[in-house]
Amino acid sequence: GQIAALYAAESAAPDATIPKVDKLVLTDAVIFDPNGPVTWPPPDRKPSGLAPASVEEYRQGLAHGLFVNPAFATEAYARDVYQMLISYHSAPTAAALFSGAGGTAVRDYLRDHLKDIQIPTLVVWGSEDKIIPVTSGEYIHRTIAGSKYVVVPECGHAPGMEKPSMYVDLVVPFLGQ
Repeated sequence: GQIAALYAAESAAPDATIPKVDKLVLTDAVIFDPNGPVTWPPPDRKPSGLAPASVEEYRQGLAHGLFVNPAFATEAYARDVYQMLISYHSAPTAAALFSGAGGTAVRDYLRDHLKDIQIPTLVVWGSEDKIIPVTSGEYIHRTIAGSKYVVVPECGHAPGMEKPSMYVDLVVPFLGQ
């Protein structure tokens, strides 16, 4: 979501050299309300599940951090994502990326430019997101003029996975308008 919002803001500039965006959907985007709580990275700078010792340790991190319903943190899903983490990122690289190293400048820049997004925008948030608080979704909605904001009840950080039917029912009509 952070990258999509940044692209949409950049494409809105009068001198933009990248194609403009027609519509934007932001789902639990990593854009914090500057006056709200910052829940990522965790204060101990050790995000659970980032460099887990086992698939089961990673599954437990997903069950208690990403989803409201721990049943979504299946062994198969945890194994697939765990293998991607191991394959594409060394533990130090992943830890640096997700612990916020170098991220503050991007987050501050994006916050300054959210107001530049002038296209229809749908902001979708899980009501129980433990990674990015719902106050951040409210902030994005207040900052992007004319945006639509929907909170998905009993849902964590991944509405498209936890509540796929509801998510599709929100996104498809929005994109088709």
